[in-house]
Amino acid sequence: YYLPDTAGSAYGIAHVKSTVAVIEIDAAEKRLGYFHGQGYYHLQGSDFTNVFRLGEPHGHNPAMLPPYVEFAKRRDRLPLRGDELKNASLALLRRQLESLPTANPFEKFKPRFAADMEWLVNEPIDMFHQYSFATLRQFGACYELAATYLSWLQAQQVPHLEASIAALTDLSTGAKTMQFHLARAMARKKPLDLTPLDTMAARWNDAMTHLKEHFAERARRA
Repeated sequence: YYLPDTAGSAYGIAHVKSTVAVIEIDAAEKRLGYFHGQGYYHLQGSDFTNVFRLGEPHGHNPAMLPPYVEFAKRRDRLPLRGDELKNASLALLRRQLESLPTANPFEKFKPRFAADMEWLVNEPIDMFHQYSFATLRQFGACYELAATYLSWLQAQQVPHLEASIAALTDLSTGAKTMQFHLARAMARKKPLDLTPLDTMAARWNDAMTHLKEHFAERARRA
């Protein structure tokens, strides 16, 4: 609501959850510099006051979430490079593979999505944006980033990644496509075909099975 770079979409219109990386704060001048998406921007004046909820009495607007802050601190040691970076990354990948859910997330999501469509199809388009942001957009972003990460590993001469990259890319594309279909279904007040979720579930299984086969800790020990 107070980020000027979202003019035309949310700025001064809607309180939309987002994440920014704050780099500079000038409290005296009420000026803040931040990364948002792929750009770097500034806000100042009343936007500065309002984005930090300055001047509001405690509990003034309980319906609005307060800012949630994490501090990222630079360490004195030099960053990992080359094989050290690649090996550290592979160790993290193995750890994450051990934490995969036992149930396919798309198979679990499908019945919930079907139930949600009963009320969602009659909601205004603003509800589509909120629902899609919390579901299909997250799917698309998650698996696009995963494919990008595996492509980086592949560039470091790590083998056995082609199939997983392809499956994760398909997942990301499928989520984006289904988001458009959902918007069209809501605009026309018609039911949505959910069979693409079956394909997405299969591609998730393909990607995870292949990764566990080659990179899980137990696979490495074998």
